[in-house]
Amino acid sequence: MSFRIQVTDPVKDKISILEVEQTLTVLDLKALIEVEFQIAVARQLLIYGGKVMIDNDTLSKYNMQNDDLVLIERKQKQQRTPLEQEAIKLIKHCQQNPHLIEGMRSKDPKLAESIENKKLAGVIEYIQQQKQKKFQEQQEYIRKMQQLEQDPLNPENQKLIEEMINKKNIEENREYAQEFIPESFGTVTMLYIELSINRHPVQAFVDSGAQSTIMSKACAERCGIMRLVDTRFQGIAQGVGTQKIIGRIHVVEMQILDQFLPCSLTILDGDGIDFLFGLDMLKRYQCNINLKDNCLIFPNEKLNVQFLPEGQIHRRISIQQEQEILKRQNSESQIEEEQPIKISTQPEQQQQQQQQQQQQQQQQQQQQPNTHTRHPESSIQAIINIGASRAEAIIVLDQTNGNLEIAASIIMQQKYGFN
Repeated sequence: MSFRIQVTDPVKDKISILEVEQTLTVLDLKALIEVEFQIAVARQLLIYGGKVMIDNDTLSKYNMQNDDLVLIERKQKQQRTPLEQEAIKLIKHCQQNPHLIEGMRSKDPKLAESIENKKLAGVIEYIQQQKQKKFQEQQEYIRKMQQLEQDPLNPENQKLIEEMINKKNIEENREYAQEFIPESFGTVTMLYIELSINRHPVQAFVDSGAQSTIMSKACAERCGIMRLVDTRFQGIAQGVGTQKIIGRIHVVEMQILDQFLPCSLTILDGDGIDFLFGLDMLKRYQCNINLKDNCLIFPNEKLNVQFLPEGQIHRRISIQQEQEILKRQNSESQIEEEQPIKISTQPEQQQQQQQQQQQQQQQQQQQQPNTHTRHPESSIQAIINIGASRAEAIIVLDQTNGNLEIAASIIMQQKYGFN
């Protein structure tokens, strides 16, 4: 038997009349109300005769009559505990910064999995463990300090107290960093762009700290450009360790998006990083590294090249090996300012002897003024004007038997990475 009831929502100040059956359950009534009032079933709390209606009860249990009034109230959202709020905050932050999750995989794979799959319980467990560990460390710190302060004038105790205070300050500094700059604990994705050399796709690592644009021998062989290598420019990159320079490709065409740009390459022996897009080409094309929009901008060519995300970078070596290579190259570039790369036009077997002679000549130049030389002062001054010191100018003129053009070419290669 059907009858009518009045359903009212005080919040929206709305009343509707619904026709229902006595056999209808309260849950089914809530479904009708959801359609009529746009209030989710889970949030509804139905009041009849001053009592809350139970979902599984039928309307006949309440002896409802025509035009009886049912009141809708809304359930209050359940307040989350501070731990849950902290866990949700951590999950959201890590999902907005995927590189943080990458850093967690090696340190705490279980936590990384919980964050990726939004497992709140797993993240809460991690936070609880960290809080418990911190509490225990604080208690141990207090206990030790109390013990040491019983004899504060003891020199050994004073030294231990100082060490404990320093450790505490370091830990507080770390906690501050974790809260305000947590990205510093993750692995930063290096800047790679896609380009083509001789129709072969290459992923180029953009490094403004590298003096010259470099390609590995293995990559040059894959691109089929080893035939262009000028071996007269072979030598040794000296710094922290050494690396053999096979030679130089004076110009090769690289394709970036739909444009073709000339590029000069130094070819290094080995198969580490394939292609290192260095400062020489960055300055040549007046590039802007835009970290906000995550792209490399070639303003004159009107090119905006997006940096590759971590998942699209095809590494031939591990991230750790890559970082070691870059660290070594950066160290070498710093030392090369004082000890430039020596580009030898002599056969390789004479390089070691020549380097020893150069060192002896440099020492002699430091010990006595360079007033006596067989080279004209105008030639020495011309070499100095392109960035060499007087001692370097005399040495390179000695090496080239006074040939000013070759001497200038060697200095340009040493100082600026191009001929």
